[in-house]
Amino acid sequence: MKTMNRLLQIGLKTTCGVLLAINAFSYTGNGSLGTNLNGVGSNSQSEYHTIPIFKNLARMAGGWAKLSPWTALTSSQLTSEGIPKLGSYGGVEVGVKIISNGGKYRAGTYHVYYSGSANWDARWEGSNLVEVSEGHLTFTATPSLNVGGVLLVIKSMTTQVTNIRIVHQNFISNYTSDPWDPEFINDINDFSVLRYMMWQRINSSNVTTWSDSYYNGVKFSGEPNIKEMIALANKQGAHMWVCIPHKADDNYVTQLAARIGNDLNSGLKVYVEYSNETWNSASGFSQSSYVITKGNEIFPGQGISDYDRGMMYTAARARTIHNIFEANAKLGDARVVRVVAHQAANGSNCGRILDHYKNLNNNVKAEALAVAPYFGGGDWVDDEVTTSQGIIDWYYNENKTYGNAKQTRGWMDACSTAAHNRAVPLIGYEGGQHWVSKNKSQASLDRIYAANRDADLYWVYRNYLDAWKYRANENGGGLMCMFASGGRYDHNGCWGHRENMFKAKTQADSPKWKAMIDWTADNPKWWSVTAREEVSDNGLLSAVVSDNQGINMYPNPSENEDVTISIAEGDSAQIEIFNLQGNKVYEAVSSGSYKLKSSTLAAGQYMVIVKCNGISKRSKLVLL
Repeated sequence: MKTMNRLLQIGLKTTCGVLLAINAFSYTGNGSLGTNLNGVGSNSQSEYHTIPIFKNLARMAGGWAKLSPWTALTSSQLTSEGIPKLGSYGGVEVGVKIISNGGKYRAGTYHVYYSGSANWDARWEGSNLVEVSEGHLTFTATPSLNVGGVLLVIKSMTTQVTNIRIVHQNFISNYTSDPWDPEFINDINDFSVLRYMMWQRINSSNVTTWSDSYYNGVKFSGEPNIKEMIALANKQGAHMWVCIPHKADDNYVTQLAARIGNDLNSGLKVYVEYSNETWNSASGFSQSSYVITKGNEIFPGQGISDYDRGMMYTAARARTIHNIFEANAKLGDARVVRVVAHQAANGSNCGRILDHYKNLNNNVKAEALAVAPYFGGGDWVDDEVTTSQGIIDWYYNENKTYGNAKQTRGWMDACSTAAHNRAVPLIGYEGGQHWVSKNKSQASLDRIYAANRDADLYWVYRNYLDAWKYRANENGGGLMCMFASGGRYDHNGCWGHRENMFKAKTQADSPKWKAMIDWTADNPKWWSVTAREEVSDNGLLSAVVSDNQGINMYPNPSENEDVTISIAEGDSAQIEIFNLQGNKVYEAVSSGSYKLKSSTLAAGQYMVIVKCNGISKRSKLVLL
């Protein structure tokens, strides 16, 4: 459904007129957006997931704790399966939050299956616990906005409890054969790439060596395993995007590549990235200091700084990982996308890490520069606005120097230039809004929540994605993996595309999700299979010169004259015109040739895109 052809070569002219070779992605499906998948497991507060991933809620539960007072059990008090270990915690009552998301979950009867012997209870919004038979309980859940969810309690344990499953009555018949919650599946149906960074718990990972448990292990309150990740990609017909833990050895990489090569459908690709944000020195990203340490060990005295040597190590390690994946006979270079990622806010270093990758690897280039051009970051959400509408308006305010569309477009421009100058496609590993309160005041949080629920955010997202498309298209790239699949809004951010399963999939109720779905439907796989594109001095796409790809427009340039856009008689075409900032400024539908009035647009340079019979054609228009 969403398969991907082999990377093809197209030509791209630089401002000096030199023809460069550039890799361009081409899906046989229509998806132009991917998605990051929200975290799972107790460390990710998965009991807060308002769009459950698994039908078995034991996989989505929080962490076990003693109840009086609430004290989290340590790893030594849990079995390898993640269940309280008999005799290790003093025999007191222990409980786990299996649902805790403000009343936004399914009401009704839940079934609990387990092995072993214990005395149970269901509390808070859970009640009427009944032992149906040995190893089988039921309880009733009644969602409420004012209580903490459902607490499942082991009052006492006689023999070790194992293999706990917690399933809503609707899914009893198929939760083993089809483990994914249909709300989750429906939310990600339109995304062509699934990035598993959070499911892999990549940030500050301590993984060093391979264990088969990473492939097929199942834990209470545990993230999906690699086998499940592959199965989900196959189910969705979506390409995989995997990240390699920063300390992982070569055997880990070899084993992971082997599992993916064996299990992933042959029509699907795997994007391979070393770690995540090795440039990011913030708390929770220990990979940043690690790559600097390794860089100083391996490249002493080289580069221009400790940070630069960290980039050198990142580039060198990434290429080693890519080599291992490409050496797998069932993957090879045809199915592996060599991703090098860096900070969107530093286009210069984006270029530098691409140079390191090539220079340290026998002139072999990366196949994608991946960046995360978020909008909205900064303290201004606390200090400089007083309403949610103020947050929305900030995006459009061209007079601001940070947190707005102008800043993000500047990042995109710089990254696009870095990628284009090295003939490497530009893609996005993350993207979307980044409104986060630093002081965590309730007033700031309420403004951010309201802005994320505002129907006008629909248009913000479409504008943002239009700007991305315009810039990524300049160098054969395009894919953007938005952040992230559905989830609760809280003080850590409003990252979920859709807030909860009861929000309608409309602009009014789910503006971010609706904007992405509508936008990808309107902008299917715009990156071309065969086009050779020329770039003028100002970086604007000036013409598409491959067969049957240009648009006949005359006069062009035009000075106060109507412009005729030639379209074959009887063909219905959609016409879109973008300015240099990537904003759509005009659109029309025409059967046959279309006359653009001279008074329609101000003097300047524009990109004209004509979509007809499933083909997109584009050319530059100059109005004097």
